[in-house]
Amino acid sequence: MLAYGIAIEADEDGEALLASLERRARIADRDKELLIVDEETDADALEEGLRASGTVYERFRLLRLPQGAEAAPQAVDYGFVSEKGTFYLYAHLCAVFRFDGGFAEAEPAQAEEQMQEHLLARLPLPGGTRYIADRSLNELMQGIAKAYRCKLAFEYGE
Repeated sequence: MLAYGIAIEADEDGEALLASLERRARIADRDKELLIVDEETDADALEEGLRASGTVYERFRLLRLPQGAEAAPQAVDYGFVSEKGTFYLYAHLCAVFRFDGGFAEAEPAQAEEQMQEHLLARLPLPGGTRYIADRSLNELMQGIAKAYRCKLAFEYGE
């Protein structure tokens, strides 16, 4: 789910720069001047090439939404859809969590219903559903879970 984006400010020789970068790293996806790679080592290799060329760039961590993810309409404020049609969220803005048991009387379905208006995405994955919300709402998500006697486990952005 974690990917890396490198936003570049290419000059008039942008195609030559891109060809050079493609020789250094496996570029998985793009969104205009944002290059997306799956591995941190590829992001490091891109940065090295950009520094060597004197190109201005910025690096981001991204959360790639898998096939079958249910993105809320407000998710577009936290990310973008790439050229290949994949939805990415800016990781520094988001938290990923799941329900992690709770007490005997836990009501996770009711907790999820209460959280719904605040969720950016719902990810049905093997091993259980994951939820993505604005990172600044972590306490609210925990409070809702607690009200329904549930526990949350944060996997990213706690």
